[in-house]
Amino acid sequence: MQFACASTTTAFFHLVRKMATKFVEARVRVNSIAAGVFRSEMMAGESNEHRKSDLSSEANNPPGRGGYDSDMGACILFVAGSGDVFLNGQVVYPNRGGYLGAP
Repeated sequence: MQFACASTTTAFFHLVRKMATKFVEARVRVNSIAAGVFRSEMMAGESNEHRKSDLSSEANNPPGRGGYDSDMGACILFVAGSGDVFLNGQVVYPNRGGYLGAP
């Protein structure tokens, strides 16, 4: 499973960079969001009336919690808006600082 995930992720990142290079003449920016742990059905493992997982436990990150819909929305607005006007072919990682502890 890890090999499939790593291969898919690498292929997607490569696609973002290739598309950014291809569309630069048309002045189209291509960026991506690689989300960390956010409340979702996928994280819950099942669907219920709330359709969200429970991430109520304290997390080891600056906000001390998992991601909410509003956090993802802010990231989407940043990537889609004028905030990243000079970013192209980049991947934004809203992952609660999860990669900071990895070597």
